[in-house]
Amino acid sequence: MMTGSTLKNSAGRDPGTGDTPKDIVSRVISPEETLLWSGRPNSALMIRKQTRGTGERSLARIWVILAMGAGLTYWFVRENPGIPLPGSAQQVNELLSGKAAIPLLVLVAIFIASRFLRKKNWDVEGSYQRWAESLTYGITDRRLLILENGDIATELGPEDFGEPRIRDRANGHADVEFKELSSSSGARENSYSRDRRRLAFKALQNAEQVKRLVDDWRRKLREREEHAVKEFLDAGGHTGAQHRVATGVRVIHNDKYGLSVSVPDSWELNVRKRRKPYGKVFLDFERWKSPEELSDWNVLKIEGDFLSSVEIHLDHVRKPMVVYQQAKNSSLINAMSGEIIESDDDVKKNGFSGFSITRRHIEQGQDAGGVNRERPAFHRWMVLHDGRTQIGLSMKWPDNSEPLKRAVLGIYESIRVD
Repeated sequence: MMTGSTLKNSAGRDPGTGDTPKDIVSRVISPEETLLWSGRPNSALMIRKQTRGTGERSLARIWVILAMGAGLTYWFVRENPGIPLPGSAQQVNELLSGKAAIPLLVLVAIFIASRFLRKKNWDVEGSYQRWAESLTYGITDRRLLILENGDIATELGPEDFGEPRIRDRANGHADVEFKELSSSSGARENSYSRDRRRLAFKALQNAEQVKRLVDDWRRKLREREEHAVKEFLDAGGHTGAQHRVATGVRVIHNDKYGLSVSVPDSWELNVRKRRKPYGKVFLDFERWKSPEELSDWNVLKIEGDFLSSVEIHLDHVRKPMVVYQQAKNSSLINAMSGEIIESDDDVKKNGFSGFSITRRHIEQGQDAGGVNRERPAFHRWMVLHDGRTQIGLSMKWPDNSEPLKRAVLGIYESIRVD
């Protein structure tokens, strides 16, 4: 297993604290995580590239300030040739009470103004330099981490980006770029703000090696996820028979609706209480909580990695709130959810009846280099009703993983409402 860092000129100790990248990342990850790699960028290369063409402006600003100071000093000496250097408290008082106070006050004002403008991002070069020098990178067995000043600024899971790309820099260094965030405004950007929007491990001497490590990391996480759901399927948890529940399976109950459902033990569970029946258009701001935090829930969200999820909505209503033709022909749903590849208007399940619509759903995202990336997945939407209770289901799985598809459908098959 790869630990620590092997990067030249970028994996040294933090100049401010003396800590190694491994020390910095180890402080912010959980005890259950394993650190696979850590490193720091060659910030000098980052700064040199971004300040190309802007160094003259920075130098001009410095010369302007120096010229102002020299001019003020010349004026002071010419106007006050007999004032001695301060050697006592009285002389200091005399010095500050005369014309000498003017240049001193001006210099103080310049200092205060420069500090204010620096905080307002006037000093973009300096701000970028401080940001570049604060960066530390890490790869654990769960996530990719970008730290700023020792705190996690960005974390990426295996499904949060597409194919990483290499962006070359000088002296054999390069970036391993994952994605590019959208601009927060339509204003014209400078090279500093554009570079900060690129999520990447930057200015690494062995970027190709790190990219291979990232690819291998994601492949192993995919294999681990598929192995976990295989345990769920092999254990028979999807049959709904509680006596067959074993390692890899967790059974969730909701006594109010008589619900029981088996889920892979490794998948994340969240619940909330929705205020109106499923199918009603409204704004619901109820936040998600764990099942241990909220017992009176009517929405259960079951999430795995790689776009795999099942969402179950429960309501006591006398008739379905959504009908087949409405769901199939909605222009809004068609525009947002993709093309229909399969539909069934007569689904039967354990005394419930309803419909099912499956679409090929395309998730859009900004990939490395700002390229729009499409992440294809299947999205099945179902509404079932037994004359008293409505079950709304939203199921999603990636289009290139049969084990994850079987796990999602296995969760559906395990649903029982008594």
